[in-house]
Amino acid sequence: MFNTDTVVHLIGDPCLKLYHKGKGCWCFEFDDHEQAGTKMMLVERLNDLPLDTWLNEGKAFVAAMRAQRER
Repeated sequence: MFNTDTVVHLIGDPCLKLYHKGKGCWCFEFDDHEQAGTKMMLVERLNDLPLDTWLNEGKAFVAAMRAQRER
């Protein structure tokens, strides 16, 4: 079992948060005070997906947000 703190810590980006938005929806939120965005993950419980999936999705989201800022 893991929690949101574990996911965010392992991704390692200080601009990233992960929270439960409501039934069946979790959100990654990125905010570096210049660029902000969210990525929804449609899953009932955090542990319904493997940790690797959360890490891959979160890292890809952070990379996409940082790439947008560099354009």
